[in-house]
Amino acid sequence: MEKQVYKLTKGNPNGTFEVVWTCKCTQATAIEKSNELVEQQANELHILKTISKWKSIRLLDEQGNIVTSEL
Repeated sequence: MEKQVYKLTKGNPNGTFEVVWTCKCTQATAIEKSNELVEQQANELHILKTISKWKSIRLLDEQGNIVTSEL
């Protein structure tokens, strides 16, 4: 599989997105990392109650196209 640069971003309350992870890897690896981040945030929101609001999570390829998105 072809490797390229992927970025995971989390949304901020002001509408901007911050990059929380960057890697040159396969799309499958990037999607796996995205799923881990979604699971971690769900745990923080529903079980640990350490956050009070869901932040949008987006996985972007190196052209800036959205590969996956959790709103």
